[in-house]
Amino acid sequence: MSLLSGGLSKVIGGVADLLLPQSCALCGELLDHSKPPVCPICREGFEEILPPVCQRCGQPYQGAGVCPDCRQHDSALVMLRSGFAFGGSMSRAITRLKYGHQRQLAPYLARILANELQPEINFSSYDLLVAVPLHRKRLAERGFNQSALLARELGAALQIETAPQLLRRTRPTPSQSKTHGRRQRAENLRGAFTLRAGARIAGKRICLVDDVVTSGATLEACGLALKAARPTSITGITLARTLHS
Repeated sequence: MSLLSGGLSKVIGGVADLLLPQSCALCGELLDHSKPPVCPICREGFEEILPPVCQRCGQPYQGAGVCPDCRQHDSALVMLRSGFAFGGSMSRAITRLKYGHQRQLAPYLARILANELQPEINFSSYDLLVAVPLHRKRLAERGFNQSALLARELGAALQIETAPQLLRRTRPTPSQSKTHGRRQRAENLRGAFTLRAGARIAGKRICLVDDVVTSGATLEACGLALKAARPTSITGITLARTLHS
């Protein structure tokens, strides 16, 4: 495609965006141009994770302090928090972002995540947002890293430096959704992440960013790779999480 025809396509696409009605990215309901990419009904389907929660892993927990599971396992992360339960409208939003290439969802989802977590988390205390990386093969297949998009949008909204390539995924691993149990997931990710050469994060307060957490094994593996470089602290935040029964 020539530069002229490429530029013309962008102009035509921009005009079409102005003239054609927008629709909800999740259900297709028509929206006003002034509205976000998700309709009010789908937005109501986002289930917020409300206190009380475990002080470390962020799972709903009625007791004080940390949950029984966290008492049995050490963690590289001082805290993990998620904005929403993974299910319903939220699972559709994440699927559309990751596999439907609807990148316009990233700034919207990052904004509602920040709004959801800000009452509990002091984002200004962080020095660096670090995205959980994809392996280069999966990145080439998908064309983008959804976690890096979320981290970038969070960084822009909260004025925090973002390091989307600080961590490197050294080998492809099976999807965590296809593995079962904490031990198997941890083994699946053993040694799968490493710091980029020359990275200097000693004394920095790091916040890891991912889209979904299930067992926490991915964030834990990233945290261990970061911990070797002696940051002051490592926190994890995700858009959503699978709730344990």
